[in-house]
Parts: sequence; structure tokens; C-alpha cells
Amino acid sequence: MPITHCNAPADPQVRERAREEWSKEVLEHKKHVAEREAINGRWAWEDERRATLLREREQESIQHEREARERAQREERQRLGLFWGRVEAHQCKTYGTREYTAVLLNLPMNWGQRVEACKATPLEVHGVTHLPKTCEDRVRGARWKAWG
Repeated sequence: MPITHCNAPADPQVRERAREEWSKEVLEHKKHVAEREAINGRWAWEDERRATLLREREQESIQHEREARERAQREERQRLGLFWGRVEAHQCKTYGTREYTAVLLNLPMNWGQRVEACKATPLEVHGVTHLPKTCEDRVRGARWKAWG
């Protein structure tokens, strides 16, 4: 009995049917692979979208907390009646830019957020609102410097 490396049937019709079946299996396999890739692509898109939504919600939460904190500080400043007094204009720094200083009044001596109150309290100079550039905590009030 001779040894052959081919176990294909000798009948051409049997071989043709086997090739057709194999071709169908290959097509089915390619179809399943394409479906899996489409599903994996949708899952990846959904994962990215979910991660984006989570990042957006985290940013919204941080923004909400910041706004709530600022609102509470603003309400506290309003409750205390903080305002700027002794506003003084100084030399011009550049063309159209002058330095101003002022003292924040009605600031409680024992209040722990004196510098923060100074930095957050706006001053209107010539119809334009400015926040302080620097604040110094002194015994009789906070000094303020801003460019106007």
C-alpha cells in the first residue's frame, strides 16, 4: 500500500462539494468576524462615550461645587457689608493703565478668610469692575492693588 500525503477523495464531484462547503464556511466565518468587529466597535464607542460623559459630569460637579462655594463667600461678604474705601490712584504703569489702591472695610478682625475676601471683592473704577491683583492683610484692613 503506497503512502500518500493527500487524503482528498479521488472523485472530482466529492472534491467540488467539499470545496463549496468550505467556501460557505469561510464566508460564514468572515460574516461572523465582521459582526464581532462591528459589535466590538460599538462597545468601544459606547465605552468612550460613557467615559466622556463621566468626565463631563465630574467637571460639572467640580464647577457646581466651585459656584456654590463662591456664592456662599459672596453672600458672606454681602452679609458683612464689605466694601472698598480710601481708593487712591497712583502713577500710570503704561499708556492708559493706572495703579489703584484701596482698603477693604467692614472686614472683621477675627475673620479667617480676610485675604480671600480681598481677592474676591470687586472694585469698580471708571465703570469697569476689577478684581485685586494683590492683597495684603494688615491690622486695619486689607490693602488692594489693581490696574485700572
